[in-house]
Amino acid sequence: MESFTWTQQSIKTCEKLVESCLKKHNICVQRLVLCKRNRDLKNGDVSMPTGLVKAVSVEEKKAIKNELLQILSEQKWKISKVTSPSYCFLAFHYHQETMYRNILSAVLNSDFLSRRCGSDDKRVVLLNVGLQVNEKQTIDDLRCAILLQHVSHLLSGNGYQVSFIPQVVSGDRKAIFENVGLDAEKLFTEEVSAEQRFSKVLEKFNLQKNRYLIHKEIVKNSKSSETESESKSSQTESDIEPSDLLSDQSETKSSYTAICKCLGWKEEKRVLSNGPENDDISVDFELCIKEFNIGLGKGRYEKSLKELTPAVSGKDDMCTDLMCEVIHLQEHTTQPTGSVIVVHLNSERRFYHKQKVDLLWRALFGEQNISQIHINYGLVSSRQGSSHNKALTAEEFIQTRFQQMKEASVMKYGDKVNGPKWENTILRLTMASLKFEFLMSIHKNVLKLDLSQGQEFGGGIDNRAGAFVMYNCARLATLNKHFEDNVSKGIYPPLPEISSINFSTLREEDEWELFYNYIFIYGELISETTEQFIPEGSIISKIHTHKVCNFLVSLSRHLSSYYSRTHVLGENREHLLPTMYARLYLLKVTHQIMCHALSLLGITPLNQL
Repeated sequence: MESFTWTQQSIKTCEKLVESCLKKHNICVQRLVLCKRNRDLKNGDVSMPTGLVKAVSVEEKKAIKNELLQILSEQKWKISKVTSPSYCFLAFHYHQETMYRNILSAVLNSDFLSRRCGSDDKRVVLLNVGLQVNEKQTIDDLRCAILLQHVSHLLSGNGYQVSFIPQVVSGDRKAIFENVGLDAEKLFTEEVSAEQRFSKVLEKFNLQKNRYLIHKEIVKNSKSSETESESKSSQTESDIEPSDLLSDQSETKSSYTAICKCLGWKEEKRVLSNGPENDDISVDFELCIKEFNIGLGKGRYEKSLKELTPAVSGKDDMCTDLMCEVIHLQEHTTQPTGSVIVVHLNSERRFYHKQKVDLLWRALFGEQNISQIHINYGLVSSRQGSSHNKALTAEEFIQTRFQQMKEASVMKYGDKVNGPKWENTILRLTMASLKFEFLMSIHKNVLKLDLSQGQEFGGGIDNRAGAFVMYNCARLATLNKHFEDNVSKGIYPPLPEISSINFSTLREEDEWELFYNYIFIYGELISETTEQFIPEGSIISKIHTHKVCNFLVSLSRHLSSYYSRTHVLGENREHLLPTMYARLYLLKVTHQIMCHALSLLGITPLNQL
């Protein structure tokens, strides 16, 4: 049970046994599929669709059901009943008492946060945000920060070793990432590491005679015949070391001349013309794409990348911003044993630029056992109907949500909402609500927010989902605390070991749905978030950053409905205690699942509200 993918394990086990039984009865099924049910579980937990099997007589179906029940009742995933309702060929009912005990015990005796992949390989991931240095903070920065934190936690939870490529940004933008809960020391650096002078970069990284760095005038004249002056120039250059050219530049030599010779170019091929742009040195992405066998088109690199892109200003020997970014990546990319995955987290408007960074890095430094993939997120816009006078900064938006949360708390709890403890609680609720508001939508889509600065929340459930989940999580923490307090007062006996609990007392359908639709599938849900993280035939990663939030909201709705109808802490009577103990264990594990899911969002749950 170490992988916690119980749904897959149980269904695959059933599929193999069902297929074997059908073959024994000479019933052929091209592709046997069993489906997990989510509703009306009293009619079965797993079903086999009718269309998979041709007409079978009543007697033969009865024999198949009896045989399967005998086989499946002896498995780890114990089946208590096999039926044939009208909507499917076969329906399987798990033995609920056994499932409760096995799964709840597994969760209580494990640490979800220490889960690692089964492979001996340490899969190293470096997250690169790539923010523009001189831009002011925006709400897009807030989406980037929240997404970055959640992606890093999802990858860590699925066995990846995650770290960050440090960024250089202004102080006010750095504060946004710190407010979300990211470690500024790991994420930011104060100094620009990339060398600005290209001649120094050539020396440091040994980029002499790089075949992908070209000059457009040389390209135009590359088909010209060899001249006598060319051969003389070649003979002269062969006797000169690149380092000598860089260290002994006379006043009559331009920086461009020195760089040309260092790169192994024949300067006579260059056609002089007016304008400083003629001294620019570009990267030949077309050649890079061809030689690295890189695909173009949807989900891959843009076709327009075949155009020449300036990388160096030869006139003043200065790297462009594009070149500086690549050098920064190279200097901050560690080279441990094994492969490294560099993930570029980009806004949609920066994706084209990041493709250039990606290709230039390959062109200058080769593959280096480094693979690059991209996660793109949509921009933030105002929801239709919300009124606002100006574009809010991230800090202003957080303050707006804080004031709205404070007003809502005062309306609910009255004048006692006062003092530093309440301020801290409201701030934590605000940040939790912001994370749900930003993560409930698919990250690649445009995020439409209610940017109104009024005192009332707008925009529906998205704005209140985080507080709703935190409230339900706090209710479970309060329930456990009340039970422990009553135990210390002698009102209840201590909670027995789970092995002695009679889970057959959990007879309510709500209880089984809470277990089966949330606890049972949780480990598999976390695995599914990154199952397409490394794309096939594409450079765009698919990571499901919306799943955990939506899971928590759905769980909280179900829990709230169950909790309002069910009295958990009853009287201390012998015939009532077994049911109370079973429910306490069910809700204790539910609380543990919620706390772990919130930790993946970078949220610390509240113990009470």
